[in-house]
Amino acid sequence: TDKKEQISYFLNSSLHVPRDKITVEIIEEKAKVSTPVTFHEQINKVIEEKLAELTGLKEVLLEKAEDKGK
Repeated sequence: TDKKEQISYFLNSSLHVPRDKITVEIIEEKAKVSTPVTFHEQINKVIEEKLAELTGLKEVLLEKAEDKGK
């Protein structure tokens, strides 16, 4: 399964983040994930670790998507 799909599916099914609002960018073994929601710092860390474990990536960075005035 594609790592981007794994990340989107996990965030959608576990945390109810709309899949069309999730942006995943993978460069080498690192993923940068943008979502419209912000999580507490400790929860963020747990989610990042879980996503890295799930996908086999070395690092996952979860961040809030910038509001583009929509």
